[in-house]
Amino acid sequence: ERKRPKEARSRTDLGKLKLAGVALCFALIWVVLWGRAAYVQLYLGPKLSVAASKQNLATEFELGERGRIYASNNALLATSVESKSVYASPVEIQNPAHTAQVLAQILGAPRKNLQKDLSSSKGFVWVKRQIEDREAQELAKANLPGIHLTSEFRRMYPNRHLAGQVLGFVDVDGKGLEGVEGLFDERMAGGRAKFVVQRDASGRRLYLDAQGKEMNIKGQDVRLTIDTVVQDAAEQALADAVNRYNGRSGMAIVVRVETGEILALAHYPYFNSNSPQD
Repeated sequence: ERKRPKEARSRTDLGKLKLAGVALCFALIWVVLWGRAAYVQLYLGPKLSVAASKQNLATEFELGERGRIYASNNALLATSVESKSVYASPVEIQNPAHTAQVLAQILGAPRKNLQKDLSSSKGFVWVKRQIEDREAQELAKANLPGIHLTSEFRRMYPNRHLAGQVLGFVDVDGKGLEGVEGLFDERMAGGRAKFVVQRDASGRRLYLDAQGKEMNIKGQDVRLTIDTVVQDAAEQALADAVNRYNGRSGMAIVVRVETGEILALAHYPYFNSNSPQD
């Protein structure tokens, strides 16, 4: 009977020790959790905030249409038509090898070069400019993460070689290089608007407003004194004369004497501004 109180006291002490051990374990767990939370909030917070912004927000841009060129009789000499171009955001691409393979099949571009570009740490890389409608449709169906389509404007000259040397041409970025296109490039060049859009969990872009699109970014038009009827007649007459007398080239100018307006400025051989590389 004297031993029982000692055994009871030892059991009580052991129970208290177990409770203290459990309490200590829970306390350690809470300390670790709070420490981890503080580390994430205070140290990793800025980095995680930037990463979240990259996942939830996307930067897009819109290019304004280049100004048109008109003749004095209101005939359209140069205009711009909308076409699709492909660009990539490498930071959004998880599998560059697979993405490059799919792009190579659709666009007919070298896979190794594509994979190299898609594996970079850049936020923006051009993949291919001014693609065909069929290619744009296939890319839209493929729905590749990090690969986006944007609208650009391709320069077109409806009258082909008519006044080709006068009009000049533009490069793939729409910058005027020769002729009227180069002379009035600053006037006709379209502006560029940049805006941010949100993305959902699937990466789809949510266009909630017209932010950045309310700007007037269209280039200004240019009107020439050239008359397309007179220009066409002058070019035909000049071509006949050069060929008749076996000449290498020729040029003819038609001027309205009263005002000094240039009604035609013809050159032969012809130059087609739609394909300056030829």
